[in-house]
Order: sequence, then C-alpha cells, then structure tokens
Amino acid sequence: MQNMNDLEQIKERLTANPFFALSLGSRELFHSNFLAWLLTNYPMMISALAQSLPQRNFKVHREKYSFDLLVSTEDEGDRHSLIVEVKVKDTPKIHQLKQYDETAHKKRKCLGEAPEKLLISLTTAPLGIPASWRVANLAELANSIEDVTSGCNLTPAHHTLVQYYLALCRDLTELVQRITAVDLQSRYFLFKRPEEEACTKVDDILDKLRFSDTIEKHRASKLCEEIRRKSEGLAFSGFKPHFDHGFDRKQAHVGGAIRIFSDHDKRQPELSLVVSLQGKQYRRMVSFRGQKIPSRAEGKDQEKLVKFIDNTDGWKWMFGRAHEGGFFQSSGTQEGFFKNRQKILTNQKKNKLLLSYAPSYIYQYTDIGQENGVPTDRVIEAVIEDLQYAAQLLSNTDYVARFREWS
Repeated sequence: MQNMNDLEQIKERLTANPFFALSLGSRELFHSNFLAWLLTNYPMMISALAQSLPQRNFKVHREKYSFDLLVSTEDEGDRHSLIVEVKVKDTPKIHQLKQYDETAHKKRKCLGEAPEKLLISLTTAPLGIPASWRVANLAELANSIEDVTSGCNLTPAHHTLVQYYLALCRDLTELVQRITAVDLQSRYFLFKRPEEEACTKVDDILDKLRFSDTIEKHRASKLCEEIRRKSEGLAFSGFKPHFDHGFDRKQAHVGGAIRIFSDHDKRQPELSLVVSLQGKQYRRMVSFRGQKIPSRAEGKDQEKLVKFIDNTDGWKWMFGRAHEGGFFQSSGTQEGFFKNRQKILTNQKKNKLLLSYAPSYIYQYTDIGQENGVPTDRVIEAVIEDLQYAAQLLSNTDYVARFREWS
C-alpha cells in the first residue's frame, strides 16, 4: 500500500512538472538536447558528466557519428572526448554499445585514443554492458548536476529550468523503482499474476502519465534478459539461440529463435523456428525465406498455408492440424514444453488454423496464464524447453530438407 501511495504522489509531481510534459514526445532527444544546452551555456557542467575532460575549449555535438551527445576537445594537440548515450524510452542494448565502441575506435583520430563513454539509463543496465561504459541512472545524473550548479552562476531563469530538470530526473527514477517493487509481487515480468489488484492501479497511473509503453519495454527487456541468462550453459543441439524483444502495435513482445543461415547469405536466416510472447499469446512460429507471406489479409490463403505446413513442418512445431472446442488437437508427437499433450488450449479463431504475417511468418498460439496453455510462472521454462526442441528439429537433416525441397 505504501508503494501505491508513493506512486500517486510521484504522479502528481510529474503531472505538475512542465519538463515532464515537454519530454513525452521524444524522451531521449529531450534529455540529450537539454544536456547539450546546459554544457554550451555553462561549460563547468562538463564535470557533472565527464571525469577527465577540461572545463574549457570543448565543442558539443548532437547526433554526430550517431552518438546522442558528443563532447570533444583538443588540448595542445591532444584530443579528448566524451560520448553520451541516453536510454529513457527504450532499454540499453549491448550490441548497440559495442557498435559505438567500434565507431569510436574507427574515429580515434578525431575522438582520441580513449574517449570517455557514459550511459544514462532510466533503469539498471542489463548484464554484459561493455566495461568501456560508465553507467548512471537519471537520479545519479541529477545529483551530479546539482553538485556543480553552485559554481556555475546560473541566471535566475536558468536556475528554475535546471531545478525542474533535476526534479524530473529524480521522479522518473523513483517512479520506475516503485513500479519495480510492485511488479515483484503482482507480475511475472510482462504478465499479471491472477487476482492482483495492484496491477490495475499501477496501469491506471501509467496510463494517466502516458508512460505505459516505456514501462512495458523495460519489462520486456528484463524478461528477455532472464531467458537469456537461464539459457546459458544449456544444450541446444549445437545451435546458439537468438533472443530479442521489442514493441509493436502497443504491445511488448519477447522472443527466442533457432536459426539456419544459407551458405551464401549470413545476414538473414533461411529457416527459423521461433517462440514469441506477445500480449497473452504464446506463439510457435516458422519463418522460411522460400515461403513469402503477402501483407494484405485477403491474400493469406488458409488452404495454401496448411499445404505448406503439411509438406514441410508436418505439424511437429505447429501445435496441431485440428482445432476443436477451443483446443488444438495434437497428434501426440509434441515435444518440448508441450511433450505428450493431446490437447493444447487456444483462443485462436477456429476458421484460422494458421496465422501469418509478412514477410514469411506462420504461427499458431496457445494462451499464457492458463493451465492447459502456459502457466504464467512457467513462461521462461516453456521458452527454453521449446527452443531446445526447435534445435532438435533443425538438426534433423530430413526435416530441413523438406523446407528446401518445397516449391
């Protein structure tokens, strides 16, 4: 109850803060633009962000080399720089930070041999962040700025703006921390636990703040990270699972895939067996580059889709060829999480045995949160066991050959 009262108070403070309203349209841009303005007008503020850059003769760049914020200086021919990446609306992505490391190395003549790198994040950074990056949350950033403010001789108007900004950073950090505390009791990552009223209250607060999408992205990131962590060291028949998460059509999604690439193109997988979690759907998906799915609904011919699965997957990865009474009727050959099940619950429409979307995804789904589907607290277990089954299927040369021979 205390957390809920605190959330209500944070909501009131954020609603009253004009900087919060201004930040909603482009959250990362708002922060990096404000920091750029602050550094340009008050060079001493560089010490709030950098540990070694001098407080003079530096240039501030926005979106240069794709960095959110770049501060560069040349002191007697010796180049120094600070690279800042801001993550508020989205979560930090390890591959993106590594890519920035590569860019910094390629541009070392301009940036110096050892540029400082600062990641400013709304939440705790995921495991595996490159050691080259220093991490601070928004509240820590606010504290650093406040420590420097007294020596900057801000104008009265600018002092008021900075105070609004510090309050914004601290309240956003506390908002996420309080929601995380409530989520531990009322949610399993993206999924509400049964009969938890706290979920509804939190969702109502986030909707009023127009902050629901951001929190859902962070929940999806945590779920994806946990699936990846629990998969480490497990056997996948020689394959390396691919995990990702995202946000489309007002819903977060998390997925894992076992993929085969063709010999002549290592950029896009030729054949993938995918587990995808979206909304309350637990999807088993097939993606094959030899089977194009039209983007228009009227072109998605059920007869053609069924024929394709008949001749390729053979209903081993898909849940079942029959769909009666709210259940897929399995042939009994199911493996993975659904091993030996004869009936698998689904809310999928009976007249749509197979669902699909462009460019090449075909899928069926069962329900998350139901005993005959996937119980909420067994989602991670289900994903991992199904990916191990997917790896087993793709290690079978006869199974893969049926796709490659399809025409």
